[in-house]
Amino acid sequence: MINKIILGIKSCAKNRARKKSIEDTWLKKIDTNIFFPVFLVGRKGQPDCLEKNILYLDCDDDYVNLYTKTVAYFKWAFYNSDSSHIWICDDDSYINCNTFNKYSKYLEYDYSGLFLYGMEKINDTSGYTSGCGYCLSRKATKILIENVDEMISLRKSNDILWEDMLVGDTLNKHMQNLKKLHIPEIYPWSRCRKYDNLLIGHYVHHSEPNENSKNKLNFYDSMKKMHSFYY
Repeated sequence: MINKIILGIKSCAKNRARKKSIEDTWLKKIDTNIFFPVFLVGRKGQPDCLEKNILYLDCDDDYVNLYTKTVAYFKWAFYNSDSSHIWICDDDSYINCNTFNKYSKYLEYDYSGLFLYGMEKINDTSGYTSGCGYCLSRKATKILIENVDEMISLRKSNDILWEDMLVGDTLNKHMQNLKKLHIPEIYPWSRCRKYDNLLIGHYVHHSEPNENSKNKLNFYDSMKKMHSFYY
């Protein structure tokens, strides 16, 4: 039984370069006395299996069905740990461990992250966080895994089911007195830029809108450059 706060990094088998870039940058700085980081990879038809820092889950491994990986992860984390809270992020997210290791405000809440549309929607029943990095309490995780199948069944056959929206919709509908924390230090569209108060950045490999294509960095170099802003 894992007694640390699990941090699941949504990835896939083909994203080995992204995994390597994270292992060579912010993953080296995360406090493993507090956090238990794992890369999430789908391996449909095979039992869940933790191998070193990769958690193989019995689910699809493509982007369209990412919600199946998210649900499988929260189920695994709930039943294989006694952690009070569970984090999840993308493999193109950058975590600034200078602040993340010391950040603890989320421990008082059930559902924490950068709520899209900010405080305007945080208490709305449609309020949900960006999938680039968010956290659920153990209580919220239990509500999610017990009710998410019902929410999935309600979708129209041709609709894409976005995993971050699915989590938010399930919790908003089924969890009374859901305590939400809006974290403005999470930047879903940070690109490769420095923010003094950054907790989590996203799309670090995306160039600036008007940047010359010749100056674009590859994914690995973008992550290294982002890391150099803080270390």
